[in-house]
Amino acid sequence: MKVLLIGLPYFSNYLADKLSKNFPKDTFISLNTYYSKKDKILFFKHLSKADVIHSINGSISKSTAILLAVLLRKKVVMHWVGTDLIQAEMDYSNKKTNSTLISRPIHLTDTPWFIHRLEKVGIKNPKFIPLKGMEKCNTTPKFPEKFAVLCYIPENRAEFYGIDMAIKIATKLPDIKFNWVGMSNWKHDLPKNVHLHGWVSNISKYIDDSVVCLRMPKSDGLSFFVLESLSKGRYVAYNQPFEYSNYCDSLEDFVSFISEKKTEFDAKILTPDEAKSKIIQEIFDENMVFNQLRDIYL
Repeated sequence: MKVLLIGLPYFSNYLADKLSKNFPKDTFISLNTYYSKKDKILFFKHLSKADVIHSINGSISKSTAILLAVLLRKKVVMHWVGTDLIQAEMDYSNKKTNSTLISRPIHLTDTPWFIHRLEKVGIKNPKFIPLKGMEKCNTTPKFPEKFAVLCYIPENRAEFYGIDMAIKIATKLPDIKFNWVGMSNWKHDLPKNVHLHGWVSNISKYIDDSVVCLRMPKSDGLSFFVLESLSKGRYVAYNQPFEYSNYCDSLEDFVSFISEKKTEFDAKILTPDEAKSKIIQEIFDENMVFNQLRDIYL
């Protein structure tokens, strides 16, 4: 079996690497058809002998690669991840849709709460299948000696990732340490209890050094940061309705949640949430995720 992975390069590269290791008898090729002219040419070269085209990015209005793959009777998989769904909702509202892109591909999403939204733009029976899997760990990391809160805010998209809310939360809780990864500096003064760590290649250490992790972008697919934090037994405050995290949609919600956990931590009655850690590792087990994808391809 030969699978071409296109769309968002980060995910297509990740999946091609992982699937190749898990299923060495099959061929998985990642092509950056967004930004690489060379890869666009390679896509047409490989397409005739490909069995499956898996696009990590969806569209209901236009996609030359997908339409050509459908024309050649290839199996096509669209994996919806977030901003693509926002665009699809706009296209559907403006009646800029292509029925072939809606009806012919197998539609997947890495986010459970996207299912209903995909159905509302005309997609029938979309399925939830994660894009990334978790490696099982036998032990849940112990909490750090001092209570700390972790937040990921990339410098180039700080407003989108909720920096205004993050600043308000830290200001309300001046005695709590807040670690921010993703940014090295900010154009305005920050509360003294906020510590910037810049871009990090491996966020696991920072999760281990935290008790609570925050996630609050304006719009979000199911974040791997959230999954990894939960898998390590950390308590997650999230502005999306994910059943294994704590839903917060206001400043008061976030502050109350963090304060509650801080009180329990100081009283030495708070321990890593091992029950949720096990659930997350089971649901998002790497082997299970990749086997599900391969079953879709067959």
